[in-house]
Amino acid sequence: MKSVNKTPNAKAGQWGGLRYFVILAYAGPKSGQPANVGAYVSCWVNFPSEDGALVVAKHYIRDAGWLAKRVIEQKWVQLQDSKGKDSMQYYQEAVADGCSFVFHLYKRKAKLAKSKSRK
Repeated sequence: MKSVNKTPNAKAGQWGGLRYFVILAYAGPKSGQPANVGAYVSCWVNFPSEDGALVVAKHYIRDAGWLAKRVIEQKWVQLQDSKGKDSMQYYQEAVADGCSFVFHLYKRKAKLAKSKSRK
């Protein structure tokens, strides 16, 4: 698990919640990971519109050298949704800094990794 904290320009907490996404991503050449590694990236983004928040999330995933493939989950979350959970620290980071990301890495199957990395 790898945590990345980025700061877009947004006033922290002004909308009363955050956008949360889980995005499937594959390691790109600049990710520092082998081509057979994938990640489910948990993203907390402090941005009011869903479309805008998704653009921000994908931007920072690409900026970290990963290829964002598809959105697995998306929802609006509030502080009470994170209380008592491991995600509380990431929620608080996103409120303070604009967004927070956690890369949950896994090893992809060899055949799948070869065919997907060539596209």
